[in-house]
Amino acid sequence: MPIPDHGQGGPYNELMVELLMFAYDVPPLQISGIPSAFSQERYDVQATCEQPITNEQLPHLLQVLLAERFHLSIHRESKEQTVYALVLGKAGPRLHETAHAGGKPTLRQSGHRFTFTSAGMSNLVGVLSQLTGRTVVATGRGSAAHPISR
Repeated sequence: MPIPDHGQGGPYNELMVELLMFAYDVPPLQISGIPSAFSQERYDVQATCEQPITNEQLPHLLQVLLAERFHLSIHRESKEQTVYALVLGKAGPRLHETAHAGGKPTLRQSGHRFTFTSAGMSNLVGVLSQLTGRTVVATGRGSAAHPISR
C-alpha cells in the first residue's frame, strides 16, 4: 500500500483489508472477521494534521481513525495453521543477489513462471502466499535485507 500524502490526505480507492494491512502491519491471510459489507467496498482516506508527521506515525494514526470512524476493534490471537516453508536444497540456492541493488522491485509472470528483479525474499514469499492461500515462510539466505534475482 502506498504511503499516504502527509499534508493533504491519504490512500484513495483502498479496500478495508488494505487499510488494515497498512495500519497493523499484517499480511492479508492474517486478517479475518471483516463484515461482508466492508469486503468489496473501496474507501478514500482524507485527513489533515496540525503538525508534520513521520512515516512511522502513519500506521498508528490510521488505527485511531479506523477505530473512530468504523468503531473497529481488533484482537490478536495465536492460531495453529499449515504453512509452507522455503528451505535451502541440498545443492544450495539457485537464487543470487541482484546486480540492480536499490532498483525498483519488479515481477513478471508468464504462465507458471515468475521473474523477480531487485526484489527481496519478502516479495517472493508474499506472492507465493497469495497463490497458495497459505502462509509461506523463508528460512536461510535471501532474507528481506538481501534482494534477489532469478
